[in-house]
Amino acid sequence: MMQTEDLIMHLPGRPKLDALNWQIQAGQSWGILGPNGSGKTTLLLTLAGLKAPRSGQILLAGQPITGYKTQQRAQKLGLVFQQQQDDFPATVLATALMGRHPYLRSWQTESQADISLAQQALAQMELTALANRSIQTLSGGERQRLALAVLLTQNPDLLLLDEPTNHLDLHHQMAVLELIHQQVSKGKSAVMALHDLNLAARFCSHILLLYPDGQACWGEKNSMLQLPALEKLYHQRLITTQVEGQQLFFPYSPLV
Repeated sequence: MMQTEDLIMHLPGRPKLDALNWQIQAGQSWGILGPNGSGKTTLLLTLAGLKAPRSGQILLAGQPITGYKTQQRAQKLGLVFQQQQDDFPATVLATALMGRHPYLRSWQTESQADISLAQQALAQMELTALANRSIQTLSGGERQRLALAVLLTQNPDLLLLDEPTNHLDLHHQMAVLELIHQQVSKGKSAVMALHDLNLAARFCSHILLLYPDGQACWGEKNSMLQLPALEKLYHQRLITTQVEGQQLFFPYSPLV
């Protein structure tokens, strides 16, 4: 699906960064973990072709990502930002339909099939009742779910998500990640920047750790979610337990 070759992100003030030689295969769900400022968002922007790396290259479906036209690239990968910018008024349905733009020619209007895809995505995000509302009237959580509906309408093979649970309540956090899991089970791939270790443990098959000193390591979930590595990552003591076979992590601090 995607491969990086000696990729070093461009992070100002961070001269020492590990090169990433990393493969994202179909059917994998990657969680990117790291403290604030470790480069999670920068990595996603770089993978999406929106930010040039310091060195190295990215291959998308076997071809250098720099060789794709914007429209071609958007048919293969989609990115959800952690914050949404709404500079122009539009309805919820019209915004969801933006996901079909990579497939339309200049001045071509959306077909009924495009509209049906957008309506299905809104239903999956529990936004059907808001279809005719202005996006400028939405709450933060509703707007985040709409961004995910745009991604579902776009229907790319590779999903890049920067804190997809941002602004979401517990019910919608689980619903969104379960939906992403369903997409991956159908042969797509997902790469998600996350802060919640327990959500990463539950929904990711693979983990990439980005350390503040520029180190990076990656692999299957069970080999990466180890207390020594995670405590070093976050400079935080952790404790772990299992509930119904699911490993859970908690920060620990002795009571004063």
